[in-house]
Amino acid sequence: MILKRPPGDNFTMRLFFHLKKQVRVPHSIIYTWSTVLDPLYPFGVVLLQPETHYRLKLLNMVTENLVIIGVKDHLTSTHFNPWTDDKPTIAEYLNDFFKFYNEKKFILLTSLENLEAYIKQDNLRIVPWGGDITNHQQEYLQIDPCLDKNLSSNTSFLSLNRNLRHHRVFLINLILGLGIENKGLISRHFKKDASLDWIYNTKQLHIQKIIEKGWLRANLYDGFLNESADIYTNNNNDNPSNFKNKLKNFYRETFVEIISETSCTEKCFNITEKTLNSFYGCNFPIFISSKGTVRTLREIGFDMFDDIINHQYDELDNVVDRIFRAITDNLELLSNVERTKNFWISSRERFIKNVDLAKLDMYNYYSDRASYNFGAALNEFRLHN
Repeated sequence: MILKRPPGDNFTMRLFFHLKKQVRVPHSIIYTWSTVLDPLYPFGVVLLQPETHYRLKLLNMVTENLVIIGVKDHLTSTHFNPWTDDKPTIAEYLNDFFKFYNEKKFILLTSLENLEAYIKQDNLRIVPWGGDITNHQQEYLQIDPCLDKNLSSNTSFLSLNRNLRHHRVFLINLILGLGIENKGLISRHFKKDASLDWIYNTKQLHIQKIIEKGWLRANLYDGFLNESADIYTNNNNDNPSNFKNKLKNFYRETFVEIISETSCTEKCFNITEKTLNSFYGCNFPIFISSKGTVRTLREIGFDMFDDIINHQYDELDNVVDRIFRAITDNLELLSNVERTKNFWISSRERFIKNVDLAKLDMYNYYSDRASYNFGAALNEFRLHN
């Protein structure tokens, strides 16, 4: 049963039902976009809280001994604190859900990498099938990469920060605290700052001082991009049109992107259109994301420009240290505009190869890996296809 699906989700929807065809035993199927469903019933009456509505839906749909669930959701929260929270609340619920039905077998297809860090049950097999980076496949195939860079630009980097999340507040304060904001184009669409208490879990006082300096400057800074926070004119998560109509203008003026992904504080992560836009924008990528994001993209086959970018931050557990090192280890790339332009000119063909990979081989990678892991799950459950 399809509870809810995101716009443009043709790739994983097709993959879901392709994999389902391999199953020869009775099974329940559930496919959903969000783990919080719209609780509005006819006449606009709110009968239940969204979480309760979703959980009751799931409970009613578990009827067979094998249950196949596809969830197109990042399972994260703006309130997750890696030092005080054991796991994201929705992941905790799902863990309890699988435990409650311990006599049944579950195959969970997920947008997340490394979800097993939070959900581990003997009756569960997790199959990652590609995050939001695979949405709108056909539309992205029609997009031309941003190769017409303005080589007279005086800005080096792009930093797009939309919804309020701790790591984006930290990043903006770090950029301003280091005094490199005049070398980049920076957006901040949230109206308030998250508490600075989040950074005090690091004992490194020099980091705290830089962030506090940036926080004070951010409250007075008027140089953020004058861009509407409403990026979708049709409320349809139309990321390809947003890239073509708005973001491409920013990519023309920059050569590096500090990619503020959705996931950063969590051990599991969803690679989204933010990363895909950067590939099409042909910018050197620096990730403000969860540990292992760069490693995963290398495994897919993307050139991460390791001879130009220091990605050692990608293997750091501490999120504060990871963000700090991502920026400070690459400070020259972010601030020396002419040097960075020269790197970009000499790397032009490498950007083209990344775009080519994003248009074909990336999808093959996700399909092949999901098919292999799904088959392995059936074999482990002794449900041979």
